[in-house]
Amino acid sequence: MSSEQETSRETYPFVGPNPSSSISSGAATKSSKARSHVSNACRTCRTKKHRCDGGLPCTACTRAGVECTYPYKDMRRREEKENRVNDLQGEVNRLQAILNVFQLGDDDQAFRALQRFRSSGKEYNVDPSLPQPPRLSEELFAKLLVDLNGRQGDPNSHFSDLYGPSYLPPGAVVHKGANFFFDVISGLCYVTTKGDFEALFQRVYSGGRVDPVDVTELCAVAAAGTQFLEDLSHETKDTMLMTAIQGLNQVIAVSDVRSLVVIFCVCIYGMLEKRRTSRDLIHLGLQMCRQPQANDPSDPEASTKRIKLYRSIMFLECWLSTSLGYQPDLRDDEIRSVMTASYPSSGNITDNSTQMKVIQVGLLKAKVLQVSYGRHPPTVSIIEKHMQDLDRWHSGLPPFLTLNALMSGNGMPLTTSQREAVFLAHALWLGTVILLHHQILVATADANALGHWLLEDIDRAQAEIYHMRCVDAARSTIRIFVLLGFGTKDSGMNIRCWLSNFEIFTACAVLLYSIASHISLHKFDGSTLAEDLDRANRCIQMLSAAGRIDRVSERLHDVVVKMCQTLAELHESTWKFDDYFSGLPRPQGCQQIVAASMAHGTVYATRSGDKICPCLIAEELVKEGANILRNPFGHAKTVCPALHTRGSDRQSADWWEFPN
Repeated sequence: MSSEQETSRETYPFVGPNPSSSISSGAATKSSKARSHVSNACRTCRTKKHRCDGGLPCTACTRAGVECTYPYKDMRRREEKENRVNDLQGEVNRLQAILNVFQLGDDDQAFRALQRFRSSGKEYNVDPSLPQPPRLSEELFAKLLVDLNGRQGDPNSHFSDLYGPSYLPPGAVVHKGANFFFDVISGLCYVTTKGDFEALFQRVYSGGRVDPVDVTELCAVAAAGTQFLEDLSHETKDTMLMTAIQGLNQVIAVSDVRSLVVIFCVCIYGMLEKRRTSRDLIHLGLQMCRQPQANDPSDPEASTKRIKLYRSIMFLECWLSTSLGYQPDLRDDEIRSVMTASYPSSGNITDNSTQMKVIQVGLLKAKVLQVSYGRHPPTVSIIEKHMQDLDRWHSGLPPFLTLNALMSGNGMPLTTSQREAVFLAHALWLGTVILLHHQILVATADANALGHWLLEDIDRAQAEIYHMRCVDAARSTIRIFVLLGFGTKDSGMNIRCWLSNFEIFTACAVLLYSIASHISLHKFDGSTLAEDLDRANRCIQMLSAAGRIDRVSERLHDVVVKMCQTLAELHESTWKFDDYFSGLPRPQGCQQIVAASMAHGTVYATRSGDKICPCLIAEELVKEGANILRNPFGHAKTVCPALHTRGSDRQSADWWEFPN
């Protein structure tokens, strides 16, 4: 890198949460004085050998109408430039605050603000109590700087000087990251289009004057995409991310659509690394979406884009709330607007139709979360009501997008991003079925341990039906991720994807619980148990692959791996029983099973040497599996499990929390 490039790097000044902040007030700390001697002339004056007065721009360049730049670092000129930038930023913030009152305030507030502005002119500052749009607060900004929660290996962040108009990220890296972004994300959620991004790329790299807002948006999209490039250094990724974060408030002041693009991309980056600040950014995005839309004459499609981005931010809220166990921040009118939206039922599939199916099933899961997680399991009426909603979602799919069609390979040809998005939508649907029924499995385990039935309106026969419904959903979930090649070199999916890892972990826990339950009840169906154990081992392998680069996935892997290994050993002995008693009455009592195990050289004993039946070990594993299902979100253990709320769970435990 040349010395000229080194000395021209820029950083965006952080714009505070309100126009009166000390950073954004625009008050220059030192006044610029007229200089009698110019140590370095600008490039144009040096080339033409004109006298340069050292201004920014200098008088000669102003008269000639050309760009005025300086080749060397001059601290006095830099100070003068920073003072001017602060002055201009303060004026922009003041005027933006006035416009916000006109846009967000009521008629009386807007009229009084207009009167005061006319009478005071430049001296008028907005009352901070008047309505102002959401912004990135200094508190959240500080948290974003240090949040690297789930990154495996060295947790420290290393990033160079931030990118800016005079110090751009490598174009090849940006383009490659953007291509990955569209290949992976476009089928799942709307963010922006390839055409819009190409236009943005051309504006930034055309060689002309560069808008800092363009650089912020460009770095946000590229940063999210480069998370899928394992051969790119963390330094480059983090530098683009921090450039996007630093410039976010500047983008908010210009365009709510573009600011939502930046927020979504930063959230995707953070969710892949399990950054807990992702929740706060999603909340900021929802706040922005709920504000009245400002007209954008430069983009006639801004309104349509904003609606799509609104849905995408809502999906992120569904995604995190249903996997970390917190109360979704969603309103009834928002849910209705998405659930009643139409989509094509035949013909060519589009990104928009796959995006709608994804957000709709995400909302269904968020609704199920609120009725299925707590001290008491849901009733039959609640379960069947939500199953009707889930069946309605699935039956409303075009025939070529049903799970059977996709698994059999008879579905319509889809792009890679569409195929992965539809499979993930089905994984969410199956995960919702599991979430709806998981408390029944827990209640059954508790009843067996206590010796009496606990559920009032669900008998054992109905509970077994729900058990098998849950197991079937888990089996199909695992098959989806096997077909996607998750955790293998052939897969284009990022193995740190939290949606995938959580659904894989949950499905694995259900199967392990079911296997232990069958062994504990002397139900030795060798072929079925062997197939379920194989499925569970597939889950272990996927989580192990993800755990090499992701601490949260490693944590999930460690929760289930030992249970899976113990069940495999137990199944080995029960499989021998199944083979030995083929065609003969199976052993019913523990004493017969112990005798059979001794005959085959497989003996389970206590530390004191007493021979025991494998079912006693399986009973302990049933309790272990039930405890995993009782607390699927990694919350702190409590007598009365409950969803976290936004105001009280900032320090609450979940799968993403690690000790400092």
